[in-house]
Amino acid sequence: MLPDQDFLEIKNNPISPTDNQTLRNEEPDQPNELGEGRSAKAEALADIEWWIDKEKPKFEARMKDLESVNLRYGIEGREVWIGKQMPPNLRVKLIELLKEYTDIFAWSYQDMLGLDRKIVEHKLPLLLGSTPIRQQLRRMRPKVALKIKEEIESNGTRGSWR
Repeated sequence: MLPDQDFLEIKNNPISPTDNQTLRNEEPDQPNELGEGRSAKAEALADIEWWIDKEKPKFEARMKDLESVNLRYGIEGREVWIGKQMPPNLRVKLIELLKEYTDIFAWSYQDMLGLDRKIVEHKLPLLLGSTPIRQQLRRMRPKVALKIKEEIESNGTRGSWR
């Protein structure tokens, strides 16, 4: 066939709605059709939540799965966290190793010799000899101030602060 004949053949062949292929999910555990009573918006939100859960790192350790181990008794801040699911013999060996090399860890900034203090210092850019200017007090509209006051009082009586 000549290229012009292909074009003519395509042009003369009308596309019917039954010829369209339905798009399907490529993930095997995802349903292809909308669930019963679920709207497209709800289905899209469920799909987004599924992708967010899928993207979460799998190596996250929960605090309930961790055990606190103090490497030097009597000294505050020499604490490490070890997973509880670790086999007991490996756990004992790891704690012995950490206690043996506890002086290698930098527990505070003073332990990190050779670092410049300018890395962690915060300085305000002030001009020497200048007088400080006091900023004017910002006042809110009376209606807004009343709403804020009511909200604070209601939260105080309920005991719910975020």
